[in-house]
Amino acid sequence: MTLHDVALRGTPAFAQVTLEEETARLNRFEQRLWTDLEPEEAPVVLVVGTETETGQVVLRKLITSGYPCVELKSASEGPLGRRLSEGTTFVTAVAQTRDFLGTRDNVSTDKAKKTALGTVPDSLYDAVAGVDKLVICDCDDPSDDQGEVVGNVLRAWQIYRQDFAESQRAYSSKVQVFNFQRSTDFELWDLERQYPSDMCYGVQRAGWTRNERGTALFIGQFFEPLGQCQLRSPKLKLNFSRFGGIILCAYNAAVKNKFSFFVRTSDFERSRVQFEFEFECEASSWNYVRMPFNAMKAVRTDGMPLPEGLEVEFRREDVVQMGICFRTEGEERVYKGDRLNYFSLAIDYIKAFRSQKEPQVVYVGSAERTERKAHATQAEGQRGPYNGLWTPPKTSAEAVLRSGLAFTMLRVNGLNDHPGGKFPVVLEQAPLERPHLSFSSESVGSISRGDVAALLVSAMSEPNCVNTEIIAGEPSGTESSVEITSTLQENVGGYLKQLTPNK
Repeated sequence: MTLHDVALRGTPAFAQVTLEEETARLNRFEQRLWTDLEPEEAPVVLVVGTETETGQVVLRKLITSGYPCVELKSASEGPLGRRLSEGTTFVTAVAQTRDFLGTRDNVSTDKAKKTALGTVPDSLYDAVAGVDKLVICDCDDPSDDQGEVVGNVLRAWQIYRQDFAESQRAYSSKVQVFNFQRSTDFELWDLERQYPSDMCYGVQRAGWTRNERGTALFIGQFFEPLGQCQLRSPKLKLNFSRFGGIILCAYNAAVKNKFSFFVRTSDFERSRVQFEFEFECEASSWNYVRMPFNAMKAVRTDGMPLPEGLEVEFRREDVVQMGICFRTEGEERVYKGDRLNYFSLAIDYIKAFRSQKEPQVVYVGSAERTERKAHATQAEGQRGPYNGLWTPPKTSAEAVLRSGLAFTMLRVNGLNDHPGGKFPVVLEQAPLERPHLSFSSESVGSISRGDVAALLVSAMSEPNCVNTEIIAGEPSGTESSVEITSTLQENVGGYLKQLTPNK
């Protein structure tokens, strides 16, 4: 017997792995990539808005359901940091959530502008450290600065994830497709030449340039009521199969106008069919438009719908071009005297947000407090003019939408003092093709705080609730598609599975 044989005898044999075990291991690994959690782990939840009565009810429901919780409290001075209060089973994090660099027009130097978006107070950064999901309670008469607070919390959490969980590009919640501050990205885009067979483009004057601040500007005007103008990217080869949609950041310097964002696949030159998402831009304001892919409609290049019965599949893995279109649609709109159908859209960036298996942010707010009403109620003088850096969101809902994180948005038509689970609750899902915060329902009344808590906790782990907007409340006489007899005696998650997935 040789020394080599002895050495081989002393070497332990590797355990044989069966095909079933290897498949289970790979499935767990894939789930880890998508959710950052092991299947048996309970996610750590940061709760924003616990100073309200609804926030306290939601916090208790999360704790009794087995979720480790962190309660966030805002403070600008005094002792900051995390602490475990006596007699409690959750952690309270006291942090500075507003009035710091990058949240207002208080950045004076170019060097500060470059670093402000990546800077948050240490207390806020520590508060979101180790957090897996966020719950935002915003339905009990929120303060005027609540949108800024929620926006800062979401930004701090994304910075933390970028530093740790998202240090690799494959983990990021959003991926930047075009940044028009870069000259290379700006020069890739151009106005599309007029294609005679599509439609009458009208007598127009348009351009793709930069304004006095250096921001990319899509500008033009029409000299007759009917026409269209298109700005488009070069031919690309993009695979969006694991992405849920596009986020556009743009400033409308003209009157309130409608634009269409379009995406084209490889067969466009043959079919002349593109997929569009129509959106409105408020005048003289920055607009953050979230456009889910499954809400994009297949239309002809002139915006007309396809013939009845003709369906064209949108293949996300086969995107070759994208762009923005402005159409007059025969409406004469005068801007500052003699400028007919004038438009001016400053574009900052285009990003794609990644699909998720579960919501990352669960939000509850009032259905009456829409983004449009918030524009009217908040005085413009409280925030300085746009400084080329960042503007705080006017509502918490707007902050959630612009973040690019996977969300569940629960909206309620008022709160009552009924015990949770005593009365039926109906759910109305907003149509996927409608812009967020534009849907209302007359079949839904007020709801108890206990029912709100039960819905939020069940939605946190429900795949059908990803990027879904729901209006919930007690029945008000009109028949509804989903009705829960009791949130205490029924499996709420089973009813949420009846919702239409929005991925």
